[in-house]
Amino acid sequence: MKKIAVHSLLLLIILGSGRLQAVAGPADKIRKNIECYFNDYLRGETPLYEKHQSFSLLKVSAYRQLVWEAWKTANDELDEEKLIALDTLSASSKGKWHLPKELEPNAIMPYYWGSKGAEKPADGYPMYLYIHGSGPKQAEWKTGLNICSRFDDAPSVYFIPQIPNEGGYYRWWQKAKQYAWEKLFRQALVSGHVNPDKLFIFGISEGGYGSQRLSSFFAQNVHGRRRPFEEPPCRKLRSHRLLPADRCRRPRLLPEHPHRLREGGI
Repeated sequence: MKKIAVHSLLLLIILGSGRLQAVAGPADKIRKNIECYFNDYLRGETPLYEKHQSFSLLKVSAYRQLVWEAWKTANDELDEEKLIALDTLSASSKGKWHLPKELEPNAIMPYYWGSKGAEKPADGYPMYLYIHGSGPKQAEWKTGLNICSRFDDAPSVYFIPQIPNEGGYYRWWQKAKQYAWEKLFRQALVSGHVNPDKLFIFGISEGGYGSQRLSSFFAQNVHGRRRPFEEPPCRKLRSHRLLPADRCRRPRLLPEHPHRLREGGI
């Protein structure tokens, strides 16, 4: 989300009135004003950033870094449930988030959050969001941890959530879950552990369909997704004679992460 949440908000700040601008005053005052703006933004308010002063294009990089540091500070100070400390991915590296009741009643999302590999890459870990299928949620969650632990993709980090509620709320794209993903991307990126150019979503069965839907909601954040082990929608259309047979190729799954394959198989 460094790419969208910060770069987009940076544009709101420095291009807000059609000119390359920034608030007047020394750097610490500028940063404090921007932090206040971000604090209001994260609380759901819609503040205006109105104090401006022109600056040279040569200072864009410096101001970009200043805005990013202000964004990290605002996130650190926000009163919300944080990701647990990053540790080795295991059954003990787990936490939980309470999702807004106005979006979904009694929605508590347990999750595994952990890393694989001895050392963090210089540009940060690739991050994988794995979403499970629609069987009994405790068993599906455990299976997700087992298979994600076995992938040969270190160094990497994984966020492996459990669906909060079954029944009609067993969909990964619903609003309460979107709230969780926005929070995940935001917190993971300001942590400094994750490479913003290597965010991936994948899943099995219902999680596969969910990754497909979420890729349209979070296209600006996610750089790869794949829906293994589920029937492609085009195959359903073909079965109802709504799509010619030659328009639907059977996906071929490889030993690597299935979400790294291109849409439709290879």
